[in-house]
Amino acid sequence: MSKIYYSYFKSYSGRLMKLQFEEGATKDDLMGIEDNASRGLFHKTSLKHKGTVFTIGSRGDVLAQQLEAPIIVPHAQQKNRYAFEALFRSEQYALVDNACREYLFVSDFFMVRGQQALHLFNQILGKTITLLTKNLETYVNECYDTIALFLCAHLILRYQLMCHKRCVPALDRYWEDLQSVIWPRFEQIFRLNIQSIRDCDPTKFNKEMGPHYITRRYAEFSAAIVGISENFPNELVNRLLAELQEEVELFILRMAAIFPQRKEQLIYLINNYDMILNILMERTRDNSKEAESFREQLSARSGEYVEEILSPHFGGIMQCVKECEALIEKGQIDEIRNYWLLVTAISVNTAGAILPPISQIINTKCAITVNQHSSHYGGIEEIQN
Repeated sequence: MSKIYYSYFKSYSGRLMKLQFEEGATKDDLMGIEDNASRGLFHKTSLKHKGTVFTIGSRGDVLAQQLEAPIIVPHAQQKNRYAFEALFRSEQYALVDNACREYLFVSDFFMVRGQQALHLFNQILGKTITLLTKNLETYVNECYDTIALFLCAHLILRYQLMCHKRCVPALDRYWEDLQSVIWPRFEQIFRLNIQSIRDCDPTKFNKEMGPHYITRRYAEFSAAIVGISENFPNELVNRLLAELQEEVELFILRMAAIFPQRKEQLIYLINNYDMILNILMERTRDNSKEAESFREQLSARSGEYVEEILSPHFGGIMQCVKECEALIEKGQIDEIRNYWLLVTAISVNTAGAILPPISQIINTKCAITVNQHSSHYGGIEEIQN
């Protein structure tokens, strides 16, 4: 049986990998690498559509509806091409199905449990398991696709859970070996992406105020990683995401600094923060740490932009409103009368028909707020007198 399983999986795995996409990610497909970056004479061709490295699209289906789908039959799918994680899913599901049946049969037929059952199981499938582990090592050593590695790691978690539900612990050591192959490479490629953002030179990019394509890559990639890890959170992944977010925020600020006027800088920041937030909210939970962080930054920069636009015309009134609201929150109602006098003075000394209505609005707003405290201060009429 050992030779039969080994021969079957060796043949199946070899034919399966021929269905993989010919175009794969390389070291030139990192997040911070410019689209038009110069290449050496003997460089490998990078992806034509670099965004596919950072966008999950339908690839996450391997963790959902495709998790227990029928395995891929190579000779029937010769014209189709698949991402690595789809082929990995098919291979591992074939192993899970055969290994579970074999372990349960051995346990019942020979009436053994525990280490005796594991010993018999390893005699039958040990060589096959070693083969599949080496095959994964071969792929991982040349892999620059972080999302593929992350999906494979989560496939392992789900198939391990499936084996436990079937009362089959025989593959636990195998799953641990696969994870020990994937995670170091995952962290290495993740840090290469972080470093590529850190090394970006803002002067090499076009001076445009729209969302930057590197920012979009980050948004898609971060949303993919956060979405995948929602059911199985990981401390290492959270730490790497935080480091990547910090570098992207610094990159956005460096890019904004190339614009000479503060108004242009704020428009650039708002466009990029808004794009990131929209993608995160669309692909993940609204209350994720990443979404909340960019929501706060977008709100702060939007408020600053409004002040930047209105200050030349209504700077005095805006300052009055801020200080008046602060006094109201503190309950210092008597001080509000001074601001009514100040607003009146601004209205008298400024030409135009816009300011008097604004002063009336401020007075009304203050009066309404003061009225809420009338039971403590003797009523609004007494204060006005």
